[in-house]
Amino acid sequence: MANPLAPTTLRSTIARLKGLGVELPPPVAAALAELVRIEALRPPVTEEHDLVDAYRNASLKPVDVAAVAIRIVTDATSRRAWTEACNAAAQAGVRRLGKHAADILEALRPTAERAIACLTWFAEHDSPDVSGLLNAGRTEDAQRAAAVPAAFTEWAGLTTLRASLTRPLGFDAWARGGVWTHPELVDAATVGRSLAGLDLIVTGVKAGGVLRWPTMAQAVAVAEHTTEAERVKAEELATARGY
Repeated sequence: MANPLAPTTLRSTIARLKGLGVELPPPVAAALAELVRIEALRPPVTEEHDLVDAYRNASLKPVDVAAVAIRIVTDATSRRAWTEACNAAAQAGVRRLGKHAADILEALRPTAERAIACLTWFAEHDSPDVSGLLNAGRTEDAQRAAAVPAAFTEWAGLTTLRASLTRPLGFDAWARGGVWTHPELVDAATVGRSLAGLDLIVTGVKAGGVLRWPTMAQAVAVAEHTTEAERVKAEELATARGY
């Protein structure tokens, strides 16, 4: 059975991509058109209360009442099949998004790198306060600082979108290799600290981490390197403890 959330997932992802100015790959556009076509075939529904009304209608013959009962069963079957067809068409679109994820991610690169530049500047300049910059007459810097919340929201949205695009592929390297060029530096600076959001980015950049928008292959490489480094470190620790 197809995922009942597939139509919502497909449409929300496409809407986000269009909002970011990304042209849909033709197979994805075709999948959306197929979903729209099937949705337009929405079958009628005869409810149980219609049968109750039929029984109470003295002008109807038993054969007429039976016809209403048959319509209820037929319409319910048609509606289930129609719903499954909509879900299957949407799921096909979601899979096609995954198949073209690499190209889509590349199209998103300019947007991601603008957000990265803004966030990196903010961290490297010790999280400057907008009002302080204005008071110092640094209008241009104040404008850059004022843009940081929107840049962070954009970045967070992009990483969420990225995960959604590649989920059908079973791709899981983003968490370990999708944000930092040197995640080990960020890990060392944040160990034992509950940091998230912009605070984590600021701390990570100041620790020497470099925000980036990697390709899928680059994310895998960093994730594998990080995993191997952790394995070696664990072995060394075990050896030192005599295990």
